[in-house]
Amino acid sequence: MWCLDDGSGHDLDGDEKSHLYKQYLRIIHKFCPTIFVMENVRGLLSSKYFDLIIADLQKPNICGERYRLYSLVQEGEDKQEARLEPLDYLIRAEKFGIPQRRHRVIIVGVVERIEKAPALLDEAENDCTVGEVLSGLPPLRSGLSKGENTDSLWYEKVSEIARRNAGLQGMAHVPIRKRLKQQSATPPQKIAAGRTALQEWLHDPRLLTTPNHETRGHMLSDLERYYFASAFAKLGSRTPRDTEFPPELAPNHKSWRTNKFNDRFRVQVNGLPATTIVAHISKDGHSFIHPDPSQCRSLTVREAARLQTFPDNYFFEGPRTEQYKQVGNAVPPFLASQIAGIIADLLDARSGNSKSVDR
Repeated sequence: MWCLDDGSGHDLDGDEKSHLYKQYLRIIHKFCPTIFVMENVRGLLSSKYFDLIIADLQKPNICGERYRLYSLVQEGEDKQEARLEPLDYLIRAEKFGIPQRRHRVIIVGVVERIEKAPALLDEAENDCTVGEVLSGLPPLRSGLSKGENTDSLWYEKVSEIARRNAGLQGMAHVPIRKRLKQQSATPPQKIAAGRTALQEWLHDPRLLTTPNHETRGHMLSDLERYYFASAFAKLGSRTPRDTEFPPELAPNHKSWRTNKFNDRFRVQVNGLPATTIVAHISKDGHSFIHPDPSQCRSLTVREAARLQTFPDNYFFEGPRTEQYKQVGNAVPPFLASQIAGIIADLLDARSGNSKSVDR
């Protein structure tokens, strides 16, 4: 097993964050894959160990083979990895048809006997947005987390919220939808036209219902903030800062209005890609408020899954908290598919053993 040492005698064995990375190195070293794809968070780039990680990935495996390292978004000088800067390995998912600003480090390692370099990912012509991807999913109401929880009571209470918020910050009154349920028995429809590849990727006409599309319950005080935030975003195409919330909507948190947590209540804006879907969505929906004020709620597992580009027929099992975690921890499947296509082309090149490293 490779030892993580930065050359100064500092062994990273005591650093919990290094353990998974070391296991990845161990597997590469032991099983000698022809190609590997390593994914990690953006924070890896600022780590003082990044150069060490690159050096370790280039070490020969147990079969005596070394790897060239490539970016999927940036060519290095002389078409090789030696001239790449750390940021060159950063993939901004929204540039490649993913409706989410998810930035991750992805490194492709290819054994030296394959001298062909992987192709670069093809950039999309324009960003895919929250509104485009959530279109076609049945509208729902939130639950009421305390006391009675009926469709009629929810409509009554949230309609009162809408009336109280009318005129705040210049916002128009957005009526609450009637006869909404907490879950839908109808199948999802295709996303908005113009995203043909993603449409086909997500849609399954065989579905008779929409899997994992059920809302969770919220306190009325949070629903009031959700309504304000989503109505604000509908007017201004951005989520409000904490300092823009009316005083009566301020939560009882010491950090409120310190500008320390400007995204504590954050709307996923219709006309923009979503912010990064993270596992923390399992805790509460405050940072993942639905853009439609008339539904006044946070995102369902299915909506988060669509923003992550899971096909509509992908069913998440376990408690809803665990379902959210599964969604937030994943690599967007539509992006993974694009990367897989590039890797498949490289594997096809093995028989030809191309002598060119041109992309």
